[in-house]
Amino acid sequence: MRELSNDILIKTYCQEQKVDALAELMRRVLHLSMGISMKYLKNKMDAEDLVSDLYLKLQVDLCRFNILDFPAWVSMVTKNMALSVLRSKSRKPLEESLENFVEIGSTDHLLEVEEKEALLLCLEECLNQLQGNQKRCVSLFFLENKSYTEIQQITQMDFKSVKTHLQNGKRMLRLLMEKRRNS
Repeated sequence: MRELSNDILIKTYCQEQKVDALAELMRRVLHLSMGISMKYLKNKMDAEDLVSDLYLKLQVDLCRFNILDFPAWVSMVTKNMALSVLRSKSRKPLEESLENFVEIGSTDHLLEVEEKEALLLCLEECLNQLQGNQKRCVSLFFLENKSYTEIQQITQMDFKSVKTHLQNGKRMLRLLMEKRRNS
């Protein structure tokens, strides 16, 4: 597959649904998409998430478009996805404060001790309201600083499931904390 052109790999994937062709295309642009993701998101974990989402997006969109310059097209798609992530983050100030809280070691100057204790208590109570795998993945990720791969190994779940549980768990945690703050 390495010797084939991007155009032939795209045709092979679209006509024969050969995942090897898509994997080779992704391998060729991985550094490019990771670099663009880091440029916009400035966070390695977010950039890695975006690149894995890009792979899933390519599975769906690659055959829908007539792509003349694959690396340029992937660059544009990656940039648009990164901007979308940034837009959604700007709408979630509470989630940002939660992320700042979870990384207390590097953000001690942001919150006073009493505010940290109150937020920690609220976080703990809301975390206990999460169900099953969401609670387990969020706890491992934020409280024990485990990576996606480590969580995968501990929980015996696939990467996509870990990512889904983390995203849904974070969203539920944010909603529960907003609800507590407003009551």
